[in-house]
Amino acid sequence: MKAKKFFNKRLVQIEQLLLLFCKENKPETLHKFRVEIKKIKAFFLLLEHCYDQFKKDEKLKAHLKMFRRSSRIRDFDVMHDLLKENKINFVAPSTLSDTNKQRKYIKDFCDHISSYRKSLLKEKKDLKPFLKSIPKKKYQKYLLKEKEKAMEQLNSNSIEKKLHRARKHMKQILYLSKLDKRFPLEAYLYFDKLQKAVGAWHDKDMLIKSLHNAGIRNNKILVKLRKEKASDLQKIEQLKKSPL
Repeated sequence: MKAKKFFNKRLVQIEQLLLLFCKENKPETLHKFRVEIKKIKAFFLLLEHCYDQFKKDEKLKAHLKMFRRSSRIRDFDVMHDLLKENKINFVAPSTLSDTNKQRKYIKDFCDHISSYRKSLLKEKKDLKPFLKSIPKKKYQKYLLKEKEKAMEQLNSNSIEKKLHRARKHMKQILYLSKLDKRFPLEAYLYFDKLQKAVGAWHDKDMLIKSLHNAGIRNNKILVKLRKEKASDLQKIEQLKKSPL
């Protein structure tokens, strides 16, 4: 399994995205950086499954610190995009993007890039013994376990409480599928469609909660969002029954 190529590509992508974001401050660039961190996390979880001596928590520390710093910036952008997408033009002060605060978070994020890049260089050396080869049987067993966890959450009686967790397991499968060029395309498309449907549902759920917390009680908007959320849930129910 092409573990070394997969991991090195993540590091190159992270380097490029960090420098680009601090130059242009574009939300899409930050989003791509966060996806790369999620891929790293998925990969480390796989390594921990394959090798008893690999401890993901220690290796993830530097990545998670930068991820949390990026979250403070990203939260403003996500809510702004959701409001714009749903044509909601008014919000309470508590949900407004505080420009000055976001600038402060961006500066803090960019100020820590240098130390983070140094940790990446050390990590590249430390991981060499684990990048020679991923045992195929352990890889397949791990992906099967993730699939079982995702489907267990999706088939739960309290499905709405577990959708976000199910999506995380599906994304694990999608990220790690890149390690195997023979990974079935139909399985990839199945989990990709399903996780996107869950993502759409989660966006509506998050927006409804945010509007409630902001004290907004516009019935037309909330009725529309609840209908769309119910429609998203119906789509998820249909998709999960589709054969792989």
